[in-house]
Amino acid sequence: MLMARQNVSSEELARRINADSAFVLRIISGTEPIEEAVAKRLTTALGGTPSFWTARQTKFEAALDRTASKVSPESARTW
Repeated sequence: MLMARQNVSSEELARRINADSAFVLRIISGTEPIEEAVAKRLTTALGGTPSFWTARQTKFEAALDRTASKVSPESARTW
């Protein structure tokens, strides 16, 4: 993970992007989407480009869709 390679904690990232720790934890867990404004802040804080971060989001969403399509409706109801 990029944060670990740079030795950046979630608290430090929150400080760098001027957000609260809960917001950063939602990004890490995938429950907060990385939109253009967030991508720009992550670029400044961690490097990369905004397109790198938005591409990560797109790939994550595609992986979720692939996984969800493999779950039967009956199994999904029990979740």
